[in-house]
Amino acid sequence: MLLLLLTVLATSLSIGITVWNSLDSAVDEVQNKLGTSFIVKMQDGLTAGPFEMVKLRDGGERQVYVGPRVDQQMVDQIMQQVDGISSYEADNYTFACVDGIKLIEGGYASALADELERMREDPEWDEKRPDQMLDDEEYRLMTRMTTVYASSNTELFSYFRTGAFTLIEGRHVTSQDSHKVIISDRFAEVNNLELGDTFTLQMQAGFERVAVGECKVEIVGIFQVNGYQPINELVFESHITYNWIFTDIETFADLQSISDQYSYLDYKWPLYYDNVTFFVEDADQLEEIIAEVQALDVMDSLYFTVVRDDTMYKSTVEPLSSIKMMVLIAVAAIAIGCLIVLCIVFTMWIRSRRREIAIYLSLGIRKAEILGQFIIEAAVVAVAASVVAFAVCQPIADTIGNNMLSSAVAEAAPEEKEYSQEELYEIAVNGNTGEAFELDSGTYAGPEHIDFQFGLAEMLILVAAEFLIIIAAICKGGSFIFKLQPRQIMTTLS
Repeated sequence: MLLLLLTVLATSLSIGITVWNSLDSAVDEVQNKLGTSFIVKMQDGLTAGPFEMVKLRDGGERQVYVGPRVDQQMVDQIMQQVDGISSYEADNYTFACVDGIKLIEGGYASALADELERMREDPEWDEKRPDQMLDDEEYRLMTRMTTVYASSNTELFSYFRTGAFTLIEGRHVTSQDSHKVIISDRFAEVNNLELGDTFTLQMQAGFERVAVGECKVEIVGIFQVNGYQPINELVFESHITYNWIFTDIETFADLQSISDQYSYLDYKWPLYYDNVTFFVEDADQLEEIIAEVQALDVMDSLYFTVVRDDTMYKSTVEPLSSIKMMVLIAVAAIAIGCLIVLCIVFTMWIRSRRREIAIYLSLGIRKAEILGQFIIEAAVVAVAASVVAFAVCQPIADTIGNNMLSSAVAEAAPEEKEYSQEELYEIAVNGNTGEAFELDSGTYAGPEHIDFQFGLAEMLILVAAEFLIIIAAICKGGSFIFKLQPRQIMTTLS
């Protein structure tokens, strides 16, 4: 019975220790691979100014922020003055209309259909239409509007780094490009577009819903969305990931210039970045480099913030950490259960040898030595149990560990979700359509298979854990040795 119990204990501990240590190594590897970046961006809700009133072409005025921003000059200073930074990715976004091609239809297409139906049913609808409602021409414009992301290197853009998007044809856009774009495979399929094809982007005129100016772009890459996204009348075209367009910084500057030209009389927005992600060479130096960047003269904490980029780290480490927690709970439960049973078994075993114990005590042998003898005897059985555990641990740990890993990765994978009209309406009213629908995609970027190895370190931990449990159980079961005299041991425990 003792051999069986210790074998179960040793096998459970060895599997748990093997899975835990291998996952711990995987987490370290993920941290070295993914946890090596930080983000520089403007402070949220900045109200300190300075601000300036600028004239609009429609005769009005608008207050604009004219203080320091995260721009290329700041990026260059950080790259030049801080050692250990290997590269960076700067990005911003705007909204533009596609000309002559179609987007994947969403909320505005549905609203346009409703508007046209009203016009057919009521010839006087134009006069009755509330001022806040768009007319059919404005809806047509909005059905062609999408989100355009500009990046200095789309390969390092967050969605591509996390695996939410994957480039399947062509190449990424870099800082050396001009008027190049990457589009989704569904966008390309709907419009029969291929690598090398061109199309036109247009900007709205000021605050009016009229497309003006244009910028011709060439397709150099096609990506796929690695996830499921519900598309319905409550998801606007610009929120649909398949409609997103990725372009270079120069194209973004040109689009911004077109917008400024038709919006302001004598003002032009400076070229700046929404955020910049810097990548360091050594993950161990990340905190030190962040502190060094924060100490630069250009990094006024009133305007700028520097935060650790956990975009990939969280999404990847959390599934691994969940497995570690499950292993910890399972091993702890088994160890506690075995400890309780061992306490009972050792109590019965030691009490069955009460005559032997009384004789040892009568001969003057110390109580600690008697317990030590029992511990040595149990240790011999534990060694035999450990040999059996070592023989079966490797294949079992590898199977259990990778099955748990596969389950965790599968749980993180996207699933098609069905939303009721009430849920969709509530999401839309609360303004959370971006969070709910922009990207419903798994972003796990860690290992999908781990080689779980039971090595010397695991063996030493196993031996130490076993001996601690055995010592605790024997001390608990043989505690009466320290409380009773030899005669009492013979009579009380009979």
